[in-house]
Amino acid sequence: MQDRKFDGFDAVDRVKKKPISIDETLDADARLPHVEDAKLTIMVQLGAAPLKLRNVIALKKSSVVSLDVFAGEPLEIYINQRLVAKGEAVVVNEKRLGIRLTDIVTPSERIARSSKLTSSET
Repeated sequence: MQDRKFDGFDAVDRVKKKPISIDETLDADARLPHVEDAKLTIMVQLGAAPLKLRNVIALKKSSVVSLDVFAGEPLEIYINQRLVAKGEAVVVNEKRLGIRLTDIVTPSERIARSSKLTSSET
């Protein structure tokens, strides 16, 4: 075995020369089902309301909290805490609430929002 001097970039250089590819371990048909089965959390934000603690303590059954949105305004749809779309509330099968998508956030808009959030967190 040949002795090699470690210069701190050896591992990086090796990765650059031969990138690791998922194609080497899975064929195309085997990859897709794994991705499609990933569980994501979808959340629809109806609105928000700043409340003082005394008002929260005073809440009781039948209390109404006024939100910062108007009726008919688009609702924001988040997947894994990232805004991905906007939509409107609909009734499904006369029993459940659903949401009809009216606007999809483009990938470039998502990246721009993500970078704004990242820079504001630091």
